[in-house]
Amino acid sequence: MDNRKKRDEHINKSKGKSASADRKKNMGKEAVKPKAPDMFNVNSKSVKTNQKTPAVSSDNSKTKVVPSHKSRSVSASNSSVSRVSDKNVSKKTDRNSVNVKGKKGDKTTGSKSQSHHSDVKNSVNSVKRSDKDSKNIKKNSIGKNVKTNDKKPKEEKDYKDSLVSQSATVGNVTVEDVQKERNSKNKHKRAEKTAVVRGLTLAAIVLATMVVLIFLVYHLYNYIAVKPEQSFITSGSIEHTIGAKAMVIRNEEVMKSTCQGDLVTKSAEGARISTGQQLAMVVPADLQSVVVNLRNTESQISDVQLELIQQGMASGADNIYSKIDELLVPIIDSLRQDSMNSNISNVTSYQSSIEVLISQREELLLQVDFDDDRLDDLRRDERNYENQLAKSATIIYAQNPGIVSFKIDGNEEQLTFDYMLNGDAGEVSKYIDSAVGVIPSDNYVNKDEGVARIAKNDEQYLAVVLENNISNNQGFEVDTFHNINIPSEGVSIDNCKVVRETVTGEGLLIVFSTTKHVEDLVDLRSVDIEIVITEARGMKVPLSSLVNPDYERGIASLYVNKSGFVEAVDVLIVDNDREFAIITPVGDSNIPNLNTVIITNPSSTAAGNKITN
Repeated sequence: MDNRKKRDEHINKSKGKSASADRKKNMGKEAVKPKAPDMFNVNSKSVKTNQKTPAVSSDNSKTKVVPSHKSRSVSASNSSVSRVSDKNVSKKTDRNSVNVKGKKGDKTTGSKSQSHHSDVKNSVNSVKRSDKDSKNIKKNSIGKNVKTNDKKPKEEKDYKDSLVSQSATVGNVTVEDVQKERNSKNKHKRAEKTAVVRGLTLAAIVLATMVVLIFLVYHLYNYIAVKPEQSFITSGSIEHTIGAKAMVIRNEEVMKSTCQGDLVTKSAEGARISTGQQLAMVVPADLQSVVVNLRNTESQISDVQLELIQQGMASGADNIYSKIDELLVPIIDSLRQDSMNSNISNVTSYQSSIEVLISQREELLLQVDFDDDRLDDLRRDERNYENQLAKSATIIYAQNPGIVSFKIDGNEEQLTFDYMLNGDAGEVSKYIDSAVGVIPSDNYVNKDEGVARIAKNDEQYLAVVLENNISNNQGFEVDTFHNINIPSEGVSIDNCKVVRETVTGEGLLIVFSTTKHVEDLVDLRSVDIEIVITEARGMKVPLSSLVNPDYERGIASLYVNKSGFVEAVDVLIVDNDREFAIITPVGDSNIPNLNTVIITNPSSTAAGNKITN
């Protein structure tokens, strides 16, 4: 009886110690952690295994194997299984220690058997409770996907981390292997996601590039493509002409020098002069330096005048320049055209015409008050040089009023009006063939040599020889009137009267008389002219604006702008040349008219199209 009491006391003490040890294990960080029969997942995902892991129980030196009810699947978040197993194992360990102590303290066999039976029973019950808890945890993990409680003690989290770090083996699979496999899958998924994103980004870039390229090509095409050009119909005329070389004859008086020396002009070429007006000076050779100084001073005067005009300080001078510039434009255009055609035969004529216009400009500028000190000084120097020359030079004065020219060819006394009307037609034809364009000039004259010539009146003759096959049936009878164009001078002379018509071996000699543009041709002995044969007037359009023209039948179409759309209108061709056509509406139609807008490049559009800029 005493032994039994002692054993019970000893068991109670052992239980108390065991409970105290369990509390320390739960609270301490360095508690012993048995190898878990199940595998824990740190990422709160279930890990299943088909391996059956037996439960092990120790009693004395013997080992009893308790089969597991089923293979366990445990989540890392459900660490309660570890705590239950730890407690059961701890209890079994305490009971075993009690039994050992009981054996040492009690020598009775019956007591040993009873204690052993009680320990085994307690161990079996603990294992059953552990299995039941595991089933409940598994059920909760699968059905509800229970998450880890964030409020677990720090000791439990450390315990879970230590289990993961130990790489506990469940069958042949370790936690590290599962983690690597999961990382590999995650990495593969991330790679797939990155590839998809990159593919979508590249597709978007390609699509945007194509849109921009299409946009650029569209606008570039619209920019480069020929667009319809529009213009109003104008009123004009078309002339058919005959080209010929004409000799210019004037009724002139020649002024001669009484000494030899350099010629210094005092009047502009082609200017109208009065009786007794100073025309020029013939300067002896010993005053050559004075002549050079005089010409340099005149050049400086022109430069200062131009500067003042550009600054707007000379009222009326800009009008003089504008007037002369208008006369220079056709000469410059003709010079440019001849240069493009490699024709230099008229260069001297152009030069002379330009010199005449510049001289006229200088004559007009003398009447303008520039009110500038520099110009006053230069004018004073110019007068001093002129006075020096006047003391020793011979001065030429005008004997009669008229138009002056300082260009002499020596034929002035032979080629008169009377000779052109009554002279031999063959001889006149030879003069026409040998006549030069611009009469040459020389700044040095000899004694008794012509210095200047004065056209006594405004009348001049134009003599031409036309080939027979050209002049036949063209109506060049005496007292008929014709228009003559002079392209090189930009001059058109209307109503030139025929004063002579004579047949020669070379063709038909025709002499025209006119009172217009005498000063424009005063420096010319011959010039190329165009005699107008026929002329048609009306609505004038470019030849390129005609659509499907039939010149034999005299019909064509025009593209007109009607409310922003292209409309084809039929017209009749009255006359045409190489560039333009005279048209008229068909029948009673009043379209087209001078208010009609036409398409001048019909190849750029079609009837019915919308007109876009």
